[in-house]
Amino acid sequence: MPPAGEISLCAVCDSVFKQSDLLSCPSRSVGLLEILRTNSGHRDATALRALISSLPAELARYDKEIGRLDVLFETLTADRSALQKFYDQCIGVLDAPIRRLPKEVIIEIFSFCNESTVTSHDPIPPSMWAHEAQKELRRVAGGPLVALSQVSTHWREVALGTPLLWSRITLDLRCWELPATSFAHQQMIRLLDLALARSQQTPLAIEVSGIGQCHPVALQHLALVSSRWRSANFVVECDMLRHLSKVAGNLPLLETLRINALTENMETLLEVGKFFSQAPRLRTVDFCGPLVAVGDLPLEQLGCCTYSGLGPEDLVPLLLHMRRLVNSELHIQLNCRTISSALPLHLPPVVSPIEQLNICSVDHGGIESMAVLGELFAALTLPAMERLHLYGASDSGHPLYWPHAEGSALLLRSGSQTALQSLVLHDVVIAECDLLECLGQLPTLKYLFISDHTAVVNTPAHHLITDTLLQRLTPQPATSLVPHLAVADFKTLGRFSDDVLVAFAVQRSLLASAESVFECALLWIPGSTREASPRTCEVLSSLVASGRLMFTGRMYDPEIDS
Repeated sequence: MPPAGEISLCAVCDSVFKQSDLLSCPSRSVGLLEILRTNSGHRDATALRALISSLPAELARYDKEIGRLDVLFETLTADRSALQKFYDQCIGVLDAPIRRLPKEVIIEIFSFCNESTVTSHDPIPPSMWAHEAQKELRRVAGGPLVALSQVSTHWREVALGTPLLWSRITLDLRCWELPATSFAHQQMIRLLDLALARSQQTPLAIEVSGIGQCHPVALQHLALVSSRWRSANFVVECDMLRHLSKVAGNLPLLETLRINALTENMETLLEVGKFFSQAPRLRTVDFCGPLVAVGDLPLEQLGCCTYSGLGPEDLVPLLLHMRRLVNSELHIQLNCRTISSALPLHLPPVVSPIEQLNICSVDHGGIESMAVLGELFAALTLPAMERLHLYGASDSGHPLYWPHAEGSALLLRSGSQTALQSLVLHDVVIAECDLLECLGQLPTLKYLFISDHTAVVNTPAHHLITDTLLQRLTPQPATSLVPHLAVADFKTLGRFSDDVLVAFAVQRSLLASAESVFECALLWIPGSTREASPRTCEVLSSLVASGRLMFTGRMYDPEIDS
């Protein structure tokens, strides 16, 4: 303890600050009060002036010490803040959530950091060449993964040492037109080989696109590792596919194949088709080009097959392919305008064991699609068909037209009354009475999508979802149209009353079993949305709350609903 009248400043060196003597005499304060009360004379005033003359020096001594201590306090405060920051950093390093994440989770996060798919197949303008070439270098090098690898040693080990993260190879062949002797070309080859090496023996997803006659070295390098291909997607000039000859007989893992030949060379396509004729695990094929070129593919083992841009010359090969497709999905895109100009087609009758038939159309003006579908339906018998889905032309906005005579005959001939479970008529013009007749033949149907259609050039608006249709779909005491319907989606212009909709929903939900609910969606065509009445909202809400109805009312979204 310091002596009385002293303040300890440092316990180590015993430094003290002496308190002023003027603070230690309470009698002085009493004397000041006495002077004020008695208005005493000259003697007391003289003593007070002497006291006043000594106070500034004492105040200055205190100010000096306080200033010194203020600087020391600021220094200590700054040091303390720095120590706190360092402490927080140390705790953060040890306890940061990213450090506690399992390696598998980090790998999953990193897997979303791959460069985006090439979306353009047009020639690169000269002004954009340097930019696109730099993007390709970054894509081949695995730019995002390399950037992540620079964050920490652990991240580097994960990013560069996980083969799965390098198993997706995306190339833009437009950027491979440089001379083979150029530094940039050699650098891209080196980076491609490095990416393939980092993938080790992991199955690969290959995606190659480009237009024009590009240098074949990239395709040749990929072909050398075709034994690891799991999926392959080519959107290239037809002649470029010749450089894949090394893949023949070396595709043990290939499951998905997509080919879009930007130019059609029949001789080359026939040759390329043979490259993929031996792929024991191939299940999905998506092909755009002359169908005769892919007849050598192992169609019998496919689970899903998509053919795009079909013209009149493709329909006979299509039917021949359908004979070989077993328990599979077939998606076909018809060029109805071109096909209609070649009518009649004289298609041979075909029995096909496919389970699902999806048909959409491009480039048609409307009514000609009826004749095209009619000829196709007349040639087909589909005894195993469980799903029939038709879609109008999304490019022109024109609907397909249902060929009722041929369509009904197809359903009857195929035994759809005991097999068909899903019917989609998306932007399909069909008379209300014809639709009801078809639905009357489909007692096993569980899913139904039907749509109204807005007016387009040469095509008036088509209103299918009306009171009449909903009333016929509402179960009656004695009979029920489509008794097993579980899901009904309506793309609608709203030409029905709320009361009829409520009756439909109530009766259908009553048919739902204890283990299931009836699902209904109103997908409003833009510009047709209207508010439901309070009673309608109340009834539908109570059905949803009871667990017997799942109801959706929203704007139609072509990205989700088509």
